[in-house]
Amino acid sequence: MDLVFNITLVGLVAAAFIFALQRRYLFVVRVKDGMARVSRGKLTQAYLEEIHEVCREARIARGWIGGIRRGRRVVLAFSYNIPTPCQQRLRNLWMLHR
Repeated sequence: MDLVFNITLVGLVAAAFIFALQRRYLFVVRVKDGMARVSRGKLTQAYLEEIHEVCREARIARGWIGGIRRGRRVVLAFSYNIPTPCQQRLRNLWMLHR
């Protein structure tokens, strides 16, 4: 009985640790077939159109962009499908639209 309790306790602690380390996105934009759509959170229509335009110009078919709170700022995270130059362009546009 003690073994089952210990295994359960270790499992719960591990699950809590993993949950605490996960990023909490304020918003997530998914790009599918070249179309950008908000899948979590809220985002201005203007910035969503900018994302769509950048993805169209760079011919990005799939990927995601997420906003993460860091202190008082919101920083962007990207999937590996988004090339580095596009990431920087989207960061610059984010500063204009936030």
